Amino acid sequence: MLHAYHAWAQDSVRYLLGDFAFAIWDARQGRLFCARDHFGVAHFCYTQVGDLLLFSNTLACLRQHPQVSADLNEQAVADYLLFNCNQDTATTFFSAIHQLPPAHTLTITLAEHGGLPQPQRYWHLPGDGHIRYRQAADYVEHFLEVFQVAVTDRLRTERVTVWMSGGMDSTSVAALAQAAYGGQAGVKAVTGVYDALLPDTPAARQEGRYAGLVAQALGIPICIQPGKTWDRDPAAAMAGYPPADPNQWPVDAERNQASLEHSRVILTGFGGDPLFRPQPDYLHRMLASGRLRQMLAEAMHQVQVHRVRPQFGLLSLPRRLFSALPGGAARQPKEPWWRATLDWLNPELVTRLALAERGAALDRARLSWDHPSHVAACHELLDPMWPNQIFWGKELGALGWPLEVRHPFFDLRLVKYVLAIPPRPWSERKFLLREAMRGRLPEPVRLRPKTPLDAPLPVQPEIIARWRHAAALPELARFVNIPWLRQQIGVVEQAGVLESEIRWPVRHSLYLGYWLDQPAVRVATLS
Repeated sequence: MLHAYHAWAQDSVRYLLGDFAFAIWDARQGRLFCARDHFGVAHFCYTQVGDLLLFSNTLACLRQHPQVSADLNEQAVADYLLFNCNQDTATTFFSAIHQLPPAHTLTITLAEHGGLPQPQRYWHLPGDGHIRYRQAADYVEHFLEVFQVAVTDRLRTERVTVWMSGGMDSTSVAALAQAAYGGQAGVKAVTGVYDALLPDTPAARQEGRYAGLVAQALGIPICIQPGKTWDRDPAAAMAGYPPADPNQWPVDAERNQASLEHSRVILTGFGGDPLFRPQPDYLHRMLASGRLRQMLAEAMHQVQVHRVRPQFGLLSLPRRLFSALPGGAARQPKEPWWRATLDWLNPELVTRLALAERGAALDRARLSWDHPSHVAACHELLDPMWPNQIFWGKELGALGWPLEVRHPFFDLRLVKYVLAIPPRPWSERKFLLREAMRGRLPEPVRLRPKTPLDAPLPVQPEIIARWRHAAALPELARFVNIPWLRQQIGVVEQAGVLESEIRWPVRHSLYLGYWLDQPAVRVATLS
């Protein structure tokens, strides 16, 4: 890093790969230079106390300073309730503490006075790549080469643990990691199964079997961990933010211990879903934007190289035109879920923060991003969920575990390649990944369709008791409609399960209550 800064100074970040957050003090220039990686895998928080700038990779560290305000950022909390995470990558759940957004730098000089300096973006998701081969096999070969490098560069250790499900993404990472070790005993898989919690869900019953097939084929040990409860223990919540989605594997001591017994480095399959997000209408988007020649060239490429029939979206054109006419819509567009569920929030909070208008503004902002062919993938790769929830939740060092989690699918070289090739057929059902894993994964796993774990969740009496405690917290009433929440708890208690249609508002309200009930956070809510 110091050599790079010596050579290119503030432009050094343009030459870096990987996950990083750093600060360099340049004594000759009287300048502090800070930077965060492209996708925000590493963390960088900072605050100002008088003339003092404090920065760290954890919120808990900054909150130890007695002069750092403990006031909550109400907008971040409201975003969590409505959208699952804070939608602003420059803020945290505490008003006084900011974070350096992904792909940004921060420069502070001794000559500067006044307010906080403004971060500067140094990188944008690439939209100018254009890779076209004459043979379909060349796409697969190039992808496998880049993917192998992305995995291998994240090893650099004698052993590694893979958090492996029975799906395509994490099993592919495990296969390439084992290949990088030359078949030696370098990889261990840790797999969570939920068949005991969701016995009537086929996907839950099969997860362990598929993961076991991969472990056997790769010749690696596997640790199967039965899910004991879908409702996370409040003690597992980190002080920096409310707990994340419980449908994702919770941070728990048993999983971390099983990983630590083998290695201090963990690989995941996170990022495969957004990277291979299908874009079936990309030829129509080219036509609608006036790129007729490019659209025709893409259509010919699909026919000649991939042997697939182009999809121009012409069959749905009459319906779209008719829907655009006054009174001609066959049916009204479905109301956004966030607008339909505002009644479960504190009405005063909804009005004061204009949450309905914020939801509409966020929708418009997402639609404003354009890409020649991978719009959907770009939207999801840039989702604040990654730096503000997923990566935060995998920062195990903040919980006291000497573990580092790495995500090969967020490799910059891999992302640039996939965004430069045609989305059809390569992004459809992760066709490119499946072809690359031919002969490297067992066929039942390689051809397995996406199977999300979505079913009514059983609720035990001890969970109901925990819920009632959270709903009684006066701090929670600042954000949530408590009478509505208590009514829903009664419905769930009577039914014995939490149904999908009320899962989001009930779950997020109660998880927020768990978080607010922590002593370190309660100081903020009562101040």
